[in-house]
Amino acid sequence: MDKIESTEGQAKDSQASGGSWWYLWDVPVLGYLILFGIVQYSFSVISFIGGLRNDGSLAFEAVIGSVLLLPLAGICLLLALIRILVYWPRHIRDRKRLRKLQIGVVLGLVIYLGLPFTGLLPPGYKTHTWGFRRYVRNQVDVSTIRAWLKTVDPNGCTGQDAGPDAWPVQRDDWPQPVVSMDPDYAALVLDEDGRPALRLGWSGFDALWGLTIGSEDMAIPKTRPKKRILPHGQDLYEYGQYHLPLLPGAYVWHDLG
Repeated sequence: MDKIESTEGQAKDSQASGGSWWYLWDVPVLGYLILFGIVQYSFSVISFIGGLRNDGSLAFEAVIGSVLLLPLAGICLLLALIRILVYWPRHIRDRKRLRKLQIGVVLGLVIYLGLPFTGLLPPGYKTHTWGFRRYVRNQVDVSTIRAWLKTVDPNGCTGQDAGPDAWPVQRDDWPQPVVSMDPDYAALVLDEDGRPALRLGWSGFDALWGLTIGSEDMAIPKTRPKKRILPHGQDLYEYGQYHLPLLPGAYVWHDLG
């Protein structure tokens, strides 16, 4: 008897909807939202891969992809809510089952699409720096650079950047491990004890990251958070910098804009 009633209920649902495939319209809408979520979740992973390659363009491409997908994702989210709240009740006569499906799908979408914006996932600058640290460990001869730093005159450590335009003139002044890394800029600075240290930097999109090498007992500064300042009533921010130890007296960093 229960089986007969269940069959009759399904028949009524099918008759009210005009067919048993009414939910197929939900497949492309929800599928696109899932795709958009994958892009958001993959940003940290893409940034890590970019760090492994010492490349900032991958993160830029991920941001552009997310921006391009966003307008249609907003439209699909609106369509999904309309179908869930307006059309589903026309096709699902079992109100208890309808409420469970509505609550489950809406809650799932909110959690799935909202989690990347909650700060619970590691930000891109951190994962990029993690990957870059591994890149440096595999590609950079720190011991050779340190040996060269011992020959550097501290009076020449002005902190003045030698950017790409200066490389043709000063390339012979730098050791091969530095030249082979092809940094966007290089500068000789002094540590807290007045000893020479080397600071290398790369840039990509709106990001700036790099490597600092000094004596083995050089103190590694703590991460400097982004700081809010209010000069003359203007709401501005002072750049911070994320620091990650590489070796004693050497660390990788990433600007916090």
